[in-house]
Amino acid sequence: MFLGIITNERKPLQAPAPLPDVFNNPDVQHALQSMMYYTFTGSKQTLQRELSAFVDETSIDELMITSHIYDMEAKLKSFSIVSAVMKNQIFNPI
Repeated sequence: MFLGIITNERKPLQAPAPLPDVFNNPDVQHALQSMMYYTFTGSKQTLQRELSAFVDETSIDELMITSHIYDMEAKLKSFSIVSAVMKNQIFNPI
């Protein structure tokens, strides 16, 4: 999806497939890394640690969570993990 934004060839989220050759272009790699700088992945423990650090560093008071995962079960699992982390009240309420 991000590659489509960078190359201006946008289309709906596609099923996983081999990446096109343009993916290996250094400028494309830099743009992708910039776009995904604040991407958090991993276990509950990893998310808890990384999201806590992010909130502490930025002093934000709101998180907007999105998940660009093609497989619906995997997407729901992702949101379930984030929900569990948030329910553990790792962030101080306002």
